[in-house]
Amino acid sequence: MRNNGKLLVAGGVGVIVAGTVFYLGGWLLFGAGGEPGTLPATTTGSLVGSLAPTSAGGADPSGSTGGVSAAPGAERPATPAPGGGAGGAGGGATTRGPAGSRSAPPEAVACLDAGRRALAEGQVESGLMRLLRVCREWPGTDAATVAEGELAGRRSIAQGEAQAAGQAGDDAARHVALSRLSYATVSKTDRDVYKAELDSLAAKLYFSNRPGPSSVIHVVEAGDTLSGLGRRYGVPHGFIKRVNGLRSNVIRLGQRLKMITGEIGILVIKHDFRLIVTLDGRYLKQYDVGTGKDDRTPQGEFVIDTRLVEPTWYGPDGVYPYGHPKNILGTRWLGFAATEDYAGFGIHGTPLDDSIGTASSMGCVRMHNGDVEELYDLVPSGTRVLITR
Repeated sequence: MRNNGKLLVAGGVGVIVAGTVFYLGGWLLFGAGGEPGTLPATTTGSLVGSLAPTSAGGADPSGSTGGVSAAPGAERPATPAPGGGAGGAGGGATTRGPAGSRSAPPEAVACLDAGRRALAEGQVESGLMRLLRVCREWPGTDAATVAEGELAGRRSIAQGEAQAAGQAGDDAARHVALSRLSYATVSKTDRDVYKAELDSLAAKLYFSNRPGPSSVIHVVEAGDTLSGLGRRYGVPHGFIKRVNGLRSNVIRLGQRLKMITGEIGILVIKHDFRLIVTLDGRYLKQYDVGTGKDDRTPQGEFVIDTRLVEPTWYGPDGVYPYGHPKNILGTRWLGFAATEDYAGFGIHGTPLDDSIGTASSMGCVRMHNGDVEELYDLVPSGTRVLITR
């Protein structure tokens, strides 16, 4: 959390020695230069900070290991670092709603404008997600009224496109249309109507070794390795294994491998306890998740910059390696890059399966261990994450 230009870390007293933060318990306030400070009298609320995990299994080569970070309400503790249709044109969105609607805050208007610009530029899925965010985070405002009208028009278009694609037997086009229809639907109950068919189409189009959208066929050459191919195509090598049904890291000369080439993204809908993985904006996978109690999981846009296997948790009351009963991070950690307002948040597994589908974490997004292991294989460093209510 930022307060008067400084980053607040809660849940412990910290001592800074040679630029390294040592977490002791209580409050710590430090600025960009790492200087200790005092807690402003205007700061309120009970915030919980923690120290970022290290990995017993090791960080993915494409991940980041550095940076001291902690977060208000986050479960990530910070470790010392080792060195066409409905929708208007973008801009100047009109947000006047019916009598009785509230005036939208600037952030809502900016999100509405960004969504409408994306639609005008043909980035349909991105635009729909931002309009969905306006409706869910600022309901009852004039911006939400405009966004709801845009989404209604887009739902009508997508329904027509889905019907036409189904009649033509075009799985790829139907998948695109149903993805858009899902993003344009505010209600979880209504959105879930499309899930089964989206899962089936995604499995057929992407999680099989037959040619499909956002993919190419690579013929294995001398010197190829899975990790090398992952770096070449910008995906974790685990994704290559899952798509091609490989049980080991061994590949053979002349083998034909399907390589995913599109951009992976993540949409988290907090109050629905859902995480959706996208490929070039299209629906790829959906998982049930847990989120922060007292609405501690922040909304906004983030980027994954840390990927850890079997992370160690540096908690407020001790250091707990992977496997320790008090380690709440599960089998994988996908950490977000710090922003101006937030640090220390991420997505991780949990041994507390009953917490999935509830708001009970310190602020991070929790997943079943089996699900986060699959997610870890799908999302590379640099993946963008949009979190909305």
